[in-house]
Amino acid sequence: MTEPLNAQEPEILAYAEIMPEFKGGNEKLMEFIKTNIRYPELCKELGVQGNVYVRMIIDQTGKVTQPIVVKAVDNSCGLEKEALRVIKLLPDFIPAENGGKKVSVYYHLPVRFRLD
Repeated sequence: MTEPLNAQEPEILAYAEIMPEFKGGNEKLMEFIKTNIRYPELCKELGVQGNVYVRMIIDQTGKVTQPIVVKAVDNSCGLEKEALRVIKLLPDFIPAENGGKKVSVYYHLPVRFRLD
């Protein structure tokens, strides 16, 4: 857990009693990503595939903020940039709750790049 820097900044939790949820559930989340992802052409040509792991904050209003890549694909040729682009497009989540109050939490998400 991270402590707030001042009284105005909410604490960001690693886990909450009720974690944030994408409206429609995980299936809709994966569908959103699959629909919006654009596989980088260079990566297609090189046959690069794999998972890019992104950490973000889902704040107490459900907004996705501060996405960062925590684990990338070797020789990714732009997969990280594309993963972050799509994460920034995500609509608001149903926020997390702890003790009946809406809270901000870290949320980890793998973005899968597979060539068919």
